[in-house]
Amino acid sequence: MNFSHLRRLEVKEANHIVTSQFHGKENIGEGRTLLWSGETQRRGGVGLFLNSFTQKALLSFTPISSRLLRARIDGNHGKITVFTCYAPTNKAKDDDLSSELSSVSPHDYLKVIGDFNAGVANNSGLYNAAVGPVTADALNDNGERLVDYCIT
Repeated sequence: MNFSHLRRLEVKEANHIVTSQFHGKENIGEGRTLLWSGETQRRGGVGLFLNSFTQKALLSFTPISSRLLRARIDGNHGKITVFTCYAPTNKAKDDDLSSELSSVSPHDYLKVIGDFNAGVANNSGLYNAAVGPVTADALNDNGERLVDYCIT
């Protein structure tokens, strides 16, 4: 695979999503590493782009499916579990993510990043703890699940 266009990016955190295919871990040069989980038909997938500092702190990487990967990082103030996910439609099951989230150590910091296809709105003020005053979409099923998770 050719990732030369990614080499120009300056990555300060491990929270940049890219799409790719198959499962793996690849050094793409200049101390940068791409972790990815996808399908073998060169369609779909999720990835996590790590800078050299974060790569050295990587404890584990688990490609779960073409919509979900898990990485565990040794942070300065404790372990960090990062999930990168993609939920293409409201009808997509989130069972994998739910079960994986429940398996995270309660001592780890948790970071879930991705494309949830979640429309969030706070018209009624019920979600003040998770949603700011400005939203772009109307609330949909994915959005409701996302904000419910965030406030519990």
